[in-house]
Amino acid sequence: MNYYQYIKSTEWKDKKKSLSGIGGRRCWICNKKKVEAHHATYKRLGNENIHTDLYFLCRQHHQEVHDFSKTNKLSIYIATKKIKQKYAIKWNGRERWNYWNKSKKLEKIGL
Repeated sequence: MNYYQYIKSTEWKDKKKSLSGIGGRRCWICNKKKVEAHHATYKRLGNENIHTDLYFLCRQHHQEVHDFSKTNKLSIYIATKKIKQKYAIKWNGRERWNYWNKSKKLEKIGL
């Protein structure tokens, strides 16, 4: 099964539903509600680990990862890792800290 067939499959829809249960259906960088599922690697396509291989990203941040990958001739895995470092995000399925939440907390204490 190729990527496009897989994305239309029931198996993929179930996997995305499971991913929603981990961090909600919001961009893991900016917290926007309209998101796309991002594969950090295609090596396990069909056998993805929802804790390490998949992330919800808004269109802008999803495109940023893929553009960074192409521009710098990096694998999607390395590009995802670099973008995570750029935004200082821990994406491990259990802990989702992002700069959006940090800035909201700083606003509350007047910084």
